[in-house]
Amino acid sequence: MYAKSFIAFDGNGRLTGAHTAQTAPYDRYTCHLCGSALRYHPQYDTERPWFDTLTTG
Repeated sequence: MYAKSFIAFDGNGRLTGAHTAQTAPYDRYTCHLCGSALRYHPQYDTERPWFDTLTTG
C-alpha cells in the first residue's frame, strides 16, 4: 500500500502540485522521491486532488 502524494514531477521534469495538475490531468507524472509512475486523481466534492503509484497487474 502506498500513501497519497500531493506533489510529483510532470512530463517536463518540473515539480508540480496536484492542484496545478488539474490543468493537464493526462500528462505523465512521476514520484518526486523514487521516480515511479503515478496516476492522477482529480478533485471531487470534499477530497483534494492527489497522486498514487501506478500499479500493473
